[in-house]
Amino acid sequence: MYRQWPVVLLAVACQFDSAGLGVDEEAVTGTGEALAATTGGEIEPAGPIVTSVGMDEDPTSGSEESLNVDPSTEGEGTPSTSGDPAISSESTTGDEPVTRRRRLTFTLPSTTSAFDELPVRVRLDASRIDFDLAGQEGEFLRFYASDDLTPLRYEIERWSDVDAEVWVRVPHIDAETDHIWMYYGAVALDDGSNLPSSVWSEAFVGVWHLDASLMDSTAAGGHAVDAGTQSTLAQIGDGRAFDGDTHVDLPSVELDLEEGAVSFWFRSRGDGEEIQHLFYVANIEDGDGFGEAPGILFDTGSEMHINLDIDEDIKRVDLWMPSDRNGAGGTVTQTGEWIDDRWHHVHASWDESGVTFLWVDGEPVAVPIEDPDGRQTTAVDASALVRLGRPGNNERRFVGELDEVRWLTSPQPPPWVVADFQSQADALLTYGPEEDVANPPAPN
Repeated sequence: MYRQWPVVLLAVACQFDSAGLGVDEEAVTGTGEALAATTGGEIEPAGPIVTSVGMDEDPTSGSEESLNVDPSTEGEGTPSTSGDPAISSESTTGDEPVTRRRRLTFTLPSTTSAFDELPVRVRLDASRIDFDLAGQEGEFLRFYASDDLTPLRYEIERWSDVDAEVWVRVPHIDAETDHIWMYYGAVALDDGSNLPSSVWSEAFVGVWHLDASLMDSTAAGGHAVDAGTQSTLAQIGDGRAFDGDTHVDLPSVELDLEEGAVSFWFRSRGDGEEIQHLFYVANIEDGDGFGEAPGILFDTGSEMHINLDIDEDIKRVDLWMPSDRNGAGGTVTQTGEWIDDRWHHVHASWDESGVTFLWVDGEPVAVPIEDPDGRQTTAVDASALVRLGRPGNNERRFVGELDEVRWLTSPQPPPWVVADFQSQADALLTYGPEEDVANPPAPN
């Protein structure tokens, strides 16, 4: 559990794939500065969505002959497959099974400290994997920790024969564990107990990729309900398009969250009302996101929301928190040119001491909630309504797209927040050269 975090001096330099995201390469150092990035462009259409997970496969079982592994190299970092008949031979390009791997290295700044439980995005295309070896649905894909022995859990959000989106659960990242391994080809088949929920720890209240299924990937299984939005290509796979008359409802959470965090991607179209709600939470169903609904004025309602202000002279993202009386307790904002037809990432967090942070595109605004009337921020009560696209009342409606919504039970340290943004923006990993598993080079 993390408490109040100071703004961290981060030095981050990243470059995005020009086919998907456009970002200025920039090293940022100093208080109140961090990775500033914007994303744009369209993602090429891909095939059907397939969800699966690899869990706890034993890399030390299988057939030594099937992989053509030199016995002298066993125990030196290359998974052995002797004795296990459950080896795929369908993912071959010739008479002999083929297995290949790549080293995926985290591009973290030297000032970053260690942190735990980061779900890492692995964005695949033909330059990063041989889809013929990986299988029609990614069934011959596996990930291992930096020791090249410990299997890592993963979720395939989307798979086609030209690109894929995969989430890998990395338990720990530091200077020594700065990479993972991706294997594909003749790999041991799993036991059929694969579930997307294995990727997302108990720290996540919910994870909604906002694809066509609107399913929650966590063990909670709190699936979203659509009210008129359309599926569309988005920042990561598919997302949802909002036209000003539509919204998506997430399951209400029947507990007071004294601390937590919310993150998502948005792209505004610049149309509609001046104030547009992106993420809205309340313990009443008819709140208007402004503090004027019945109940709010009489201290029986509680609202928390993240909204976009597209006024010509303002253009900002606002985070409003509930207070001990009379509606919202204040706001932290991040000014920027958000009406640019590009994707932007929002991460908001709060703790039990009332300190609230707002991050946009990896840049923090570390300002505690302050209110001239002396109101104090209180726990977020999501017992009645959690909604994307507008508040309880039919006003302040969003026009644009949303993607990859997550809710956590506690704030995360700043290095984790920045690494998570880098990961979702496809800027965290460096993909090493393809290696033949039968004779892999020694890792540096």
